[in-house]
Amino acid sequence: MSSEDLDLVVSGESHRPPGGPALRRVAVAFATKYGWTFDIRDGRVHDETPPGSPEYTFYQVSPVRAFGYGADGLTATPRWRFNRT
Repeated sequence: MSSEDLDLVVSGESHRPPGGPALRRVAVAFATKYGWTFDIRDGRVHDETPPGSPEYTFYQVSPVRAFGYGADGLTATPRWRFNRT
């Protein structure tokens, strides 16, 4: 993530979200924010707009640690660690 004041780096473990409700939430979020709609068939994400109906894969990141830099690229922020309980 980046803004005028901060560049934020988040690292963690990624995994594919389970199908069904989780993918539907992703679809709603993408449609709301970007206006991009796609179909979910058999737990897979397809875009019917371009020819060939490409398939996309989404990953969910469970954060483990994060840190940031100020807009100057030199000023570091504290580091954060996330409990994975």
